Amino acid sequence: MVDALSKQQQDCPVHLKKGVEIDNSYIQPNYGYGFQYASVPGCPKAISGRPWLYYGSPTRCYLAGIQGPCSSHQTLQWRRGSSFGVCQNRRM
Repeated sequence: MVDALSKQQQDCPVHLKKGVEIDNSYIQPNYGYGFQYASVPGCPKAISGRPWLYYGSPTRCYLAGIQGPCSSHQTLQWRRGSSFGVCQNRRM
């Protein structure tokens, strides 16, 4: 599974690794998504149920569930009760 995640990260467009700038004019509606999460305000619309989260300084938007700004053995995960993500070790 780790190999599959590594392959997925290598195939990701650069903006998924480097994040995107916050655009405060955009807010994704939080309805009609079932158990999926909406992205935080100012970030792009969720992709396949994965929301965009804030991370870093200066703060940028990063897609949850992939390596993004994290080290090679970690993925960016949603920090409960926050709009920010946190890097966590990948589950084996």
